[in-house]
Amino acid sequence: MCWVHIARHTNIPMAKRWHHEALRAARECGSLAERAWAHCYRAGIANRDGAQADGVVHARQAAELFREAGRPMDVVIALSFSRVLLQRQGRFEEAVETHRACVEQERAL
Repeated sequence: MCWVHIARHTNIPMAKRWHHEALRAARECGSLAERAWAHCYRAGIANRDGAQADGVVHARQAAELFREAGRPMDVVIALSFSRVLLQRQGRFEEAVETHRACVEQERAL
């Protein structure tokens, strides 16, 4: 639902509400992967809301949760989006470091 409200409807308040609901449900069922996806979608919400710094926090959190869940390709996805958000903020050194981490992670697949 987070994705639907941000990507299809651009309803930021509703997307944020569904993010909290998705995160709650993921915690209740104990799924690291679902928690990670909720943070990925929250990073997208932050990007649409013009809060890229907040998006980086969520994307990095997603990458760490995916790592803990043993989902290396999803780590790549989260790191890649984090890099995009860093670049959009003009944080180029961090973006390059994140890109290198992303490439390293993908090569390890």
